[in-house]
Amino acid sequence: MLLNVPLDAQRKAEREFKRVTKNFKKNWQQPEYINSIIMPLPQRSEAVGLLAFRESQQAQCREFMRNLAGQSFSETYAERCLVIGVNIDAQDWYPYSVLDVFQRD
Repeated sequence: MLLNVPLDAQRKAEREFKRVTKNFKKNWQQPEYINSIIMPLPQRSEAVGLLAFRESQQAQCREFMRNLAGQSFSETYAERCLVIGVNIDAQDWYPYSVLDVFQRD
């Protein structure tokens, strides 16, 4: 699925995710924080989601990932969603901390 993301979309997503992550680090305890982005791939009926989470949220990570995939299914025509999770508190998260693929029900 990642190979289907055009290079310009990858770069744009990386910039946007860095912005989201920076803001999330400051505001993660606020009720309406933003910690993710979705990249729809309409030509393939797929989506890729990028999710930032804190160490203290590790136990909720899979739930956050399912919710992000569900959001991609409700907002796009995606049938599958790859969600990449990044623990922003970990020093060795590169390129990701966890990932999963979800299928539309």
